[in-house]
Amino acid sequence: MFKNKAYLSVLIVCFISIGIFNTILTLLEMILLPRGITSFESGIVGAIFVVAGVLGAVILPILSDHVGKRIPFLVMSIILLIPAYLGFTFVANFVIIAIIAGIAGFFIMGVAPILFQHGSEVAYPVKEGTSLGMRGVVMYRIYCRVVQFIFRMVSYLLPWRKPELIEGEGCLENLAPLLIERGWKHPLIVTGPHIYASGMLGPFEKSLSQNDIHFEVYSST
Repeated sequence: MFKNKAYLSVLIVCFISIGIFNTILTLLEMILLPRGITSFESGIVGAIFVVAGVLGAVILPILSDHVGKRIPFLVMSIILLIPAYLGFTFVANFVIIAIIAGIAGFFIMGVAPILFQHGSEVAYPVKEGTSLGMRGVVMYRIYCRVVQFIFRMVSYLLPWRKPELIEGEGCLENLAPLLIERGWKHPLIVTGPHIYASGMLGPFEKSLSQNDIHFEVYSST
């Protein structure tokens, strides 16, 4: 099976496709937020991506079976997906991004059944269960290990900031001047319901208000 060049090509395409699909769904919000797309809008874009993909997974295989061809659909999808992914990277307009998400989802999820079927056909006489297992399970596991390795290597190059621990008597009252010094005008205070109900943070909140620092409190941890 591994001497079959056509099947190896299918494995490589599966590997890349699984990586792209998981990356988009996992990091979509992080990709869009820097361009002014809100978390809510990112959720809508993700929903459009998935719904369009379900439609594509129904429509494209029917068309492929009707014309009796696989390769043209695979090539067409790759050609259309390249500008779509560039759009995810550079476009800042929500409506245009939503349209791009629909196109990308339609083709990347829609072409998957065609790719799996084509893999089974070119792998013949190997049994379909064996060839499908190689594409679906093995390639996914390889993808996960490769991603883990890449993230581990990249983590050594990232400029991680070491958290600064402020402690000791009166540390909360002294925190407001530090926030002003660093230009942080809108802090978020995260605490638990019991600590907040005890009034322990009262002096700190008063200090922030006196220094004209607008803050929000999240006390449901």
